Amino acid sequence: LTHRPTSHELFKFDLNEFATWGKHLVFLDQLARIDLLKYKDWAQKTGRSERTAGNKMGRVNQFHRSVLKIDPGKGLTTVRDTKFVAKQVEVYSTADLEAFFSECSPDQSLLFTTLLQTGLRMKEAMYLYWSDIDLVKKVLHVRAKQEFSFTTKTWEERTITLPSRLAGLLEEAKKTSKHRLAFPTKSGLPNDKWLQSIKRIARRAGLNCGVCNTCVERNECEHWYTHKFRATFATTLNLWVY
Repeated sequence: LTHRPTSHELFKFDLNEFATWGKHLVFLDQLARIDLLKYKDWAQKTGRSERTAGNKMGRVNQFHRSVLKIDPGKGLTTVRDTKFVAKQVEVYSTADLEAFFSECSPDQSLLFTTLLQTGLRMKEAMYLYWSDIDLVKKVLHVRAKQEFSFTTKTWEERTITLPSRLAGLLEEAKKTSKHRLAFPTKSGLPNDKWLQSIKRIARRAGLNCGVCNTCVERNECEHWYTHKFRATFATTLNLWVY
C-alpha cells in the first residue's frame, strides 16, 4: 500500500521469479550473498540488461532485509553490486523530427510538440487538464489526479515554462476542445495509445531502421518511443525560444 501499483507488480514478479529460480532455497535465512549474485548473473544471461538484472537482485535483497529486520546498508548486497554502465541516451535528430511531424495530424502534432518542448512524461501528458495550463503566465502545472489514481514521479508536483509558440498553439486548441483533458481520446477519456501512434507515424515517414528485432518482426521500429521525446527535450533545451 505504500508503493505505486506498477512498483508492487515489479516486486511481485521478481520475487516469484526468484522463488522459481532458487528452488534449492527452502527458508529465507538460508539466502546468501552468492545466491543473489548468481541470480543477477542468471537474469543477464536470459536476456535482461545489466541494469534490469541489478534492479531485480536489489528487490530480492530489499525483501530479505525487510523480513529479517536487517538495518539499511547491512543487507546481503549493496548499491555497488547493482552498478551498471549507462548507455548513451537516445535522442531524435532534427531531420527525423521534421520527417515525423510531416506525417502527423494536427492533433498529433500538438501532442508530440508538447512532449518535445516541455519534457512531460507520457502519463503526465495523458492526465493533463486544460486547467493545469496557465496561458496568461505561459506555464504548465504537473499535478496528481486522484480520479485516475495518478501520482507524479517522486511524489512532487512541478511547474514548467511554456515556449511562446507552443503556448499559442495550446490556446488555439483549447478554444475548440470539448473535453477536460488536453489530449484525450475522441470520447474524452485518457489516451494510452500514443506509442502505437508513434510507431505508425514513423513507419509512414520512412523512419524505421529496418534492422532492429521489432522492425523485422512487426515493421515497428524500437527506436521510436514516447520517452525519447523527453530525452530529446533534455538534451536540446537551449534550442527552444521562450
